[in-house]
Order: sequence, then C-alpha cells, then structure tokens
Amino acid sequence: MANHEISRNRHAPAEPGHADSGPIRTAGFAIREAVSAADVEAVRALLRDYMAEQGLTPGSSPRAYEDLKDLPGRYARPSGRLLLALQDGQPAGCGGLTDVPGPDGPIPGWTEMKRVYLAPGFRGLGRGRALAQALLGQAREAGYTRVVLSTRIRWREAHAMYHSLGFREIAPFKHKPEDMGDLQFMALDLA
Repeated sequence: MANHEISRNRHAPAEPGHADSGPIRTAGFAIREAVSAADVEAVRALLRDYMAEQGLTPGSSPRAYEDLKDLPGRYARPSGRLLLALQDGQPAGCGGLTDVPGPDGPIPGWTEMKRVYLAPGFRGLGRGRALAQALLGQAREAGYTRVVLSTRIRWREAHAMYHSLGFREIAPFKHKPEDMGDLQFMALDLA
C-alpha cells in the first residue's frame, strides 16, 4: 500500500494469533507504518513517555536509548517494521518488529515484537490488541514463522492479551537483566 496503512476486517472475529493486514480504522482510531519523518518523531515522543513511565535510564536500559536515538534503526524495512497508532489524528501508541540476534546473525524466520506502547488514556479500549494484531499481520506478510517478545509479568493486562493472542512462555531468547526479575519471554509460531 502506498500510504502504508494497516487494516483488518472488523466484522470477522480474530483467531488467536491471526490478524488480517490492511487500515485499522474504527471510531477515529488508525494504525499505519511510521515512514514519514513526522511519524517517526511521533513514535520517538511516545517512546520517551514509555521510558519515563517505566523508570528506564540510559544505565538501566541502554538499548532502549539507542533505539530512541536511531529510529527507525533496527525497526526499518526490509526486516523490521515500526507502527504508529493514532486516535483522531493524535499519536496514541506504537510498536515494532526487529530481528532476533543469534550467535551467527539474525535467527532465520524469527522476529521480535518490541516497544508496544499505548499512552495511558488509550488503554483498556482494545487498542493494544489491535496494535499487536497489526504487528502480527506485518510479521506474517514479511514471511516470519515465529514472533517472540518479552514482557513484565506485573503488566497483567499486556500479559493476558499476549496469552489471548496465542503467545506462550518460552525460555529466554536473550539476556535477562538482573533488575528485571519478572521479565517473561513469550513466543507465537505463525506457521
């Protein structure tokens, strides 16, 4: 699509772990790929809010700060994606896909869903689920066979949503920081 909008059929129930791709537009809500400079800056602002909300610092989460500085960076095509959610034209959330590093380069067929964030005023309305489904649709479209993620167990709503989409707990696929004892690793096989 030239405008890089993501959509799905709102009348068909979503199967766990499946999402149609195409514009998600409902009651002023839309999700699109962040390709313009303005969209990338909107994602950057949302990620600053996310990092402040989580109490992340350059010392505690250097990779998050690298991502912030280098956007779209590792979330750029061809292997990555960076999505922006808008409510009535205003930035409401974001999320991305990126390679999963292995000992000999990216793990073939795997992508990591990262930085899925909704501003507080947009939570509890199904927007996070729509964003996760849009990212899953993008992963399928890109040919990935497995989507992995890490989330905090204390983020109960997010954890429950990922379970409802078909994600299951797995062994860590990357380093687990000592100060994040409640970090849970999850995966969804798309094939």
